[in-house]
Amino acid sequence: QARIARIHRGEEGHFGDLIRVSLERGRMRIGGRERRYAPLAFTLADGETRTVEVHSERRSGEMKVAYREGLLLLDLPSRGRNEFGAARLPWRSGWRRGETRRVDSDGPLELRNVRVHVEAVPLPGHGARRF
Repeated sequence: QARIARIHRGEEGHFGDLIRVSLERGRMRIGGRERRYAPLAFTLADGETRTVEVHSERRSGEMKVAYREGLLLLDLPSRGRNEFGAARLPWRSGWRRGETRRVDSDGPLELRNVRVHVEAVPLPGHGARRF
């Protein structure tokens, strides 16, 4: 946890250890039904797993996300270590400047045609590239 906090503050890590993720368009299962959702954005550090809140017009839900060793996981099951069904996006060189892909998942929120933009965040004073 301490390492993750230092990466977020820019005190530790290499290029690619911190990513900015934004999701928009497509649909998710929120409140038991497939719905449109409000665009959302968040950052993740290498080794981090957390929950982000997702909002539709009248409902909200939670999506578990993780970033580990160059692999972004979206819509992980909320309990246990099983990663089955999550959308998996491995590191791509396009993340250096930002890259957009459409994804589906079979996790709790059942992402459908969700537009995911991922960009590596430059860390101050850390010019070395890891990937």
